[in-house]
Amino acid sequence: MKQLFLLLLLATTAAAVPHDVLVSGAKTRQSLQLDGGNLTVTGSNNVINLKGKVGLINISGSKNKVNCPGPYTALLLSGSDNDFRWKDRTALKPSDCVVSGSGNTILPPLPRGVASVNTVDIGGKRFPALYVALGACLLGVALTLLKSLLFPNMERRLKADAARLERLWCRGAFGILCDDCQDYGYLPAHQVKAMLGRDWKIETIARLEERVAEMEGPDARAWDLVRAMLLSRSAAALRWWTVDQSWNRCLRQARMLQQRYPGWAAMANELLRDRRIWRQIDPDGHDDFLDAGMKQVNAQRARMETEVWPRAPWSSQFKDA
Repeated sequence: MKQLFLLLLLATTAAAVPHDVLVSGAKTRQSLQLDGGNLTVTGSNNVINLKGKVGLINISGSKNKVNCPGPYTALLLSGSDNDFRWKDRTALKPSDCVVSGSGNTILPPLPRGVASVNTVDIGGKRFPALYVALGACLLGVALTLLKSLLFPNMERRLKADAARLERLWCRGAFGILCDDCQDYGYLPAHQVKAMLGRDWKIETIARLEERVAEMEGPDARAWDLVRAMLLSRSAAALRWWTVDQSWNRCLRQARMLQQRYPGWAAMANELLRDRRIWRQIDPDGHDDFLDAGMKQVNAQRARMETEVWPRAPWSSQFKDA
């Protein structure tokens, strides 16, 4: 804001005072007589000696030497590696100065309280780091608000699902393979679409439905049915299926798991065993340390066993949505 104020001061004063000077060249030595006018230096490697009364001194160039023995009203130093000398004979206020360049020398030092900040180079232009940080914070707040509107907080959704036994039960199964998010149905659509294309080679709703049907076959094991749940929840994230369609398909797969296994532990043990076979490591878990994904899967299994299974008995009965 101070820089904007000083730039506006420069513009308005230029219209009123005919003694403004612009130094845009390079490697010149000049002695300038001003009578309240403004000095703007955009060039480099110049030596400028000022005389008389000076208004705003705006140095945005680099490697300039500016000597100002007389009074001046404001300083805007946004360039780099400049040498600014002045005599402390003015009633200069800290609010009249903004120093945001880098590698500059100012003698004697400016009064305490002068805004002095580092700069950040963006696209070849220097911006005060303080302003860049502030802008980044404001952008972060805006993105967070937008995300909260477009993608309601997953923890809040999971908490709401926990109040519905059938959804909590399903999470107890697919949560083992779902990393920390615990439900693909609540991920952003673009993220789910990329995951399906990359890991499953699924790019259409028809292909997803075909894969789910294959994994629900008569010989389906936990490894098939739990992954079918993940695909069913992914279909909801992409709006290929409605929310009710997604959960009802998960419940169908849950009933199939209940028919094939006596309890949570048996189902999870076979699920992890088949995953190890898929990853070509020891089925009994002796080589889990060789597979980075197994560490996460084991942690998720322990999490489900502690947080979900006690609240969702294996033999629970479900009604469709």
